[in-house]
Amino acid sequence: MKNDLFVIEKAGDNECGILDNLFAMLLKSDKEYDRNIKDGLTMQGFFSKRVNDEDSIILVAKIDNNIVGYIYGYIRSDNKIKIELESYIESLFIIEEYRNKGIGTALINKFVDECKLKNVKYIFIENKEKNEGAKFLYNRLGFKIFIETRRKEI
Repeated sequence: MKNDLFVIEKAGDNECGILDNLFAMLLKSDKEYDRNIKDGLTMQGFFSKRVNDEDSIILVAKIDNNIVGYIYGYIRSDNKIKIELESYIESLFIIEEYRNKGIGTALINKFVDECKLKNVKYIFIENKEKNEGAKFLYNRLGFKIFIETRRKEI
């Protein structure tokens, strides 16, 4: 997918280190919504284990050949009690200075296209309750609340 500002494409083996760093940035920013995320968490090797997995979908957004965001999800292939295939978006991150330019929308739309090619029926995504930006984006793209998960701190 190409836009005048950015390009969306599948992630390559040589981009895993950058993706690991962006994932760590995502976790650091998510601490605002979830105190349970450990400080200094590194994700080295996370994407290299998944980039060639046929059930993984990893897409990157590039501007001038530099990665400015990504989306990572997977197709649940161990689904033995349900008939339809499901996929899960595990993480979506755009570097702050590149937000509100349509990149998140484009990443999600391309993820949906990839899922359609693999005959996926449903896509799930979670967000932190107080992350209003994520809620706005997901609602605008047609994601509906399906399950409410509650947590109690003890």
